[in-house]
Amino acid sequence: YSAIIKVDSVNASELYSRGQQWFTETFKSGKDVMQIQDKENGKLIGKGFSEIAISEMGTSQNQDMYYTVSILLKNGKYKVTISDFYFHYEGGVDISVETILNRKMQSGYYKQQYYQLDKEAKGLLASLQKTMIKKAKEW
Repeated sequence: YSAIIKVDSVNASELYSRGQQWFTETFKSGKDVMQIQDKENGKLIGKGFSEIAISEMGTSQNQDMYYTVSILLKNGKYKVTISDFYFHYEGGVDISVETILNRKMQSGYYKQQYYQLDKEAKGLLASLQKTMIKKAKEW
């Protein structure tokens, strides 16, 4: 998932601050999520985690989904990429999004994982965009 968004009349420094604010508001511990905070080069990269619910045969189970969020900032615009998705299962087994895409036609469970992944990623993109267009006095 990737998008380039224009934010007219907002410099890279202000966008950087807004990006940091988004990480803090979006994840329980923004500091633990952040992998790279490079204001000089306009780069924020974090490893995110979401818990999603998968329902199958009348039962619901929470599933841990991990991903990387990269935000590259310039004056008047930013590029966000959400990538490297994987699901973590009990017993230390990780399943990549590629595996889920390959299996989504075989099982309702994988279809739901894909649907929830898509929904979560689009929600993160929308949430970031909302934060990035806010003026400082709106915080």
